[in-house]
Amino acid sequence: MKAPQNHATRRRLWLATALTAALLGGCASGPGTTVVTPLDTELASLTQLAGAEQASQLALQLGALNRSGQFELALALSQRVPVDAALGPLYQQVERQATAAMIGVGDYNGALARIERASQAPDQLEWLGLETQAYDGLGDQRAAMAALARLIELTPDDANGRLLGDIWVRAQLASLLDAGGDDAVSGWLALAQAAEAGAGDVRAWRKAWPDHRANRVLPADIQALLARGWAKPARIGVILPLSGPLVGVGSNLLDGIMSEQLSDRSTTVIVSDGSLGVEAAVAELTAQSVDLIVGPLPKDQVNQLLAMAIDLPLLTLNYSDIEADALAPRAQMGLAPEDAARDAARLMMLDLDDPRRPIVLVPGDATGERVSAAYISEWTDNGGVAPVIAPYLNDNQRQVVADAIGIAASQARHSALQRLLAADLEFTPRRRADISSVYIYANAVTAAQLKPLLAFYYAGDLPVWVADAALDRDLDLVRDDLVGANLVAMPWQLDSLADSNVLFELGRDAWLLANSLDSLAQGNAFDGRTGLWTLESERLTRAMSPARLTAEGFTALERPPERAEPLATGLPANSAPPLEL
Repeated sequence: MKAPQNHATRRRLWLATALTAALLGGCASGPGTTVVTPLDTELASLTQLAGAEQASQLALQLGALNRSGQFELALALSQRVPVDAALGPLYQQVERQATAAMIGVGDYNGALARIERASQAPDQLEWLGLETQAYDGLGDQRAAMAALARLIELTPDDANGRLLGDIWVRAQLASLLDAGGDDAVSGWLALAQAAEAGAGDVRAWRKAWPDHRANRVLPADIQALLARGWAKPARIGVILPLSGPLVGVGSNLLDGIMSEQLSDRSTTVIVSDGSLGVEAAVAELTAQSVDLIVGPLPKDQVNQLLAMAIDLPLLTLNYSDIEADALAPRAQMGLAPEDAARDAARLMMLDLDDPRRPIVLVPGDATGERVSAAYISEWTDNGGVAPVIAPYLNDNQRQVVADAIGIAASQARHSALQRLLAADLEFTPRRRADISSVYIYANAVTAAQLKPLLAFYYAGDLPVWVADAALDRDLDLVRDDLVGANLVAMPWQLDSLADSNVLFELGRDAWLLANSLDSLAQGNAFDGRTGLWTLESERLTRAMSPARLTAEGFTALERPPERAEPLATGLPANSAPPLEL
């Protein structure tokens, strides 16, 4: 810190400096005069000062010289003007600037000797920075990292981001050094070596070094590696509701999981009852050293698990509606009705040369809203004109279909014309001309009521696609009314020999997916019992199996080839909101 100077002192300094410069200038004009060196110029401003004032001025001048790269001059100046160690902080300032000058001229061992003498100084942060530079000059990577690690420990967490980045870069560049010790530098080197090996080794490092500074603030690239680094698990933990009101659901899922695990015992399974709480289940599975967790199923538990940000890969059995940071890769799967709606929209778009506008018949409830939103998004994203959304209830299906097809409007026009002309006119209702196909989301009984209504209202020639929800236990009772409909189905539903249920098949797929996520992360697909699964970011999505319902069973349909570009309909996509009736 610069000592305060009173007015008289500053005046003496200015006069002395001016006088010295004048004398030296005058001497330079004649033969045999002394040449004024840069060092003389620097000394001129110090000769009239003493004690704290001189030390303060010296520290300022040394700092300015170091910043301008004049290290030799700074070192010479520090040697010509001794400072009393009793001046404390001022003495330390001068010493640090002199040490920086020594580093600047390449005298690294001399600088380290000076640093050693100041090892007990209170301002260790500045000295540790100089020590790091000196060891860098000597090419001693480990010693430089050791000084930097001590500097990081003395620096508050909110102020050491640059230092942490520096030591991490050094660790990566020095990853071939021995990391066998238990000191902080060995930990950094071990982390760099683990990162080169992959996410699995990084997770092992985190367990081996729980108190290391890097575990408190992971480098950004390590966080990214952990978030995407799937590996083949050896021990899988499963969280399912095995007591309480969802015990039947959990048991069916577990049966499916175990049916696959028993056919390949190379992977161990550890099961925990999620009904006792997510935190308790995670603690139990972590104690069992699992490599990956499958589950839970209820959405609230999925949200809670993701918010915990545990350092374990996750495959949840439902989709979350929150965003949370991840310390390990995670994937979310589920059998949402939106899957069939999106796939139906793709198939219907590809199946028709002139798709025009589809009718989407959905229940008039929250599920219907989700299904219609998914269909609209997929259809319009591919260039389609906004579809007609027709929500139905149990008691108004006839009117809903008539309105959607346009028959009600045609009949209204006929009635108005008759009133205008005061005459009875022969009339055949006409449906809308812009409708190309129909998608029905309903169970078997309701679908079997809606499809015949289409024919009744002069739309029996339109292609009809029905969601997998219609393939329930009542299908055989109403099959005749659905013959000819196209389906978007889960593969197991089309298996004539399958005596199963959707939860059992979901459990089978969950186990197989948990063992294949490393492959899916590389862009491969998994052909499962509930669909063709692909991984997009953290979300597992599935394509269904197209088929046609016949009197005897099902006929598989080929998926049409994807279009290279969205369909050009002559109208801008999303040019109007979907028509809701």
